[in-house]
Amino acid sequence: MVKPRRTRAKEIYRFKEPVESTALIIEVAIFEFPPTKENPDGTAYRLQLYEQESGETVLRYDFEQGKGHHRHLRENEFPYEWRGVEQLLTDFRRDVELVKKGHL
Repeated sequence: MVKPRRTRAKEIYRFKEPVESTALIIEVAIFEFPPTKENPDGTAYRLQLYEQESGETVLRYDFEQGKGHHRHLRENEFPYEWRGVEQLLTDFRRDVELVKKGHL
């Protein structure tokens, strides 16, 4: 029996950088691949804002099988409406700014 070959994910974005004038770090990884039944959008991602000293997550957007698209704000988890990679980046950047200002 011949096993089907797995299609390799294509890296779209990957970076890690400090947030200016804070003790926070941003880490982003976004991949695209052919859609599957479990992930019809064909995108896997993890966008995270965390405290440099403790490593504690302040904000995270990610996709998990069984949970789908969602975001974490400290200990809380919320559904996230997927509208594409560019909107994902825009929403994450907006939330990072709100965290910096103390509004999230």
